[in-house]
Amino acid sequence: MADEEQGQEQRSLISLEGVERIRRVIHEGQEYWSVVDVVGFLTGSTHPSKYWTAMRNRMQGEGARETLAQIIELPMRSADGRHRKTDAMNRQTLLRLVQSIPSPRAEGFKLFLAEAGEEKIVEMERQADSIEEMRQRYRSLGRDEEWINARILYIVTRNAWTSEIQVRGVDDQQSIGKLTSILNLRTFGVSTAQHKQVKGLSLRHNLAEHKTRMELILSALGEETATGLHQKNDSQGYEEIEQDVKEAGDTAADARRAVERRLGESVVSPQNFLDPPKRKRKKQPRAVEQGMLFDPGQLSEGKEE
Repeated sequence: MADEEQGQEQRSLISLEGVERIRRVIHEGQEYWSVVDVVGFLTGSTHPSKYWTAMRNRMQGEGARETLAQIIELPMRSADGRHRKTDAMNRQTLLRLVQSIPSPRAEGFKLFLAEAGEEKIVEMERQADSIEEMRQRYRSLGRDEEWINARILYIVTRNAWTSEIQVRGVDDQQSIGKLTSILNLRTFGVSTAQHKQVKGLSLRHNLAEHKTRMELILSALGEETATGLHQKNDSQGYEEIEQDVKEAGDTAADARRAVERRLGESVVSPQNFLDPPKRKRKKQPRAVEQGMLFDPGQLSEGKEE
């Protein structure tokens, strides 16, 4: 009974007030935490940056260089709304750091980190299942493996790009749609609507579902370049992000033109994956009763003969 109560008590420590304000970002598939925020959370210091600087110097002298070497600088949103580089650690390294900070919150925070890690693993497994389901769906539609790989690459790249611009102040669908069309226009020389016309699609169709493998790869290149420019320039708001998108589209267009020169044909393809139109069956003339072609009297006489 005592063990059960102790387990419940430890479980309750996982929900720690204020922990949700610790900044985190995804980098190369891992979750990284702001070290300064963690230090401030655990110590309650009004100047966590100074506390962390002093602590970092002390750790150098204590031979904790291996832990410190795992620190990387990543852009995170600061109090003024702009993204600034800050020291960041992944979950495993952060667990080692927490052991060096005397705090009544330390044990509960370690439990929180452990649970956060489990949630991340579950989420990654869920995404993997989702991708496999996606593969199976495209296979059932008769798409080849090379096209499926390009389509999934584009989905991953697009999700990363839209997530990036959302945290930078562009999170409404109308603006995202406008930026998408600008990127398509700069990359391929045609807007999204014009691209659909080339492929014989209606406005309701999803253009990406009907792009060729080459078109998908160039689209992914444009959006991945845009994401990199947003981070490099610390772009905020629609106007700055739009400028990045134009530059990224121009970069992808350079690649498209190089491919077109090599292949001797346009990358923008009329190919689509629409079901072929069903052929209309010609109406057959109604069969005429044979008896109507002859005089009934003649027919009966002939039979008798």
